Amino acid sequence: MKRALNPVLYKKLVENSFYFAPPYLPLYGFMQQTKKWPMLSLTVMEWESPKTKEGFRAYVQKYYPDVETAEVMADVEKWLVRLKREAKDQ
Repeated sequence: MKRALNPVLYKKLVENSFYFAPPYLPLYGFMQQTKKWPMLSLTVMEWESPKTKEGFRAYVQKYYPDVETAEVMADVEKWLVRLKREAKDQ
């Protein structure tokens, strides 16, 4: 998307994504840096590792310095709780 949109619009999209959507963009960017094709997924088991969480925290601080890292981490945890609850209910 970064290549398809003009820089101002892309920046606004990224900024708004932290307020109106799950933390997809930082998780996806982090996963791309830590994984190699074709294993482009981040499992819950990997996420629950302290090493992964610390790496993600460092990634967010580096690439999204204007965003509160603790809030992004809390959002990820919130979505995991929701997904686990939905899986349990099925």
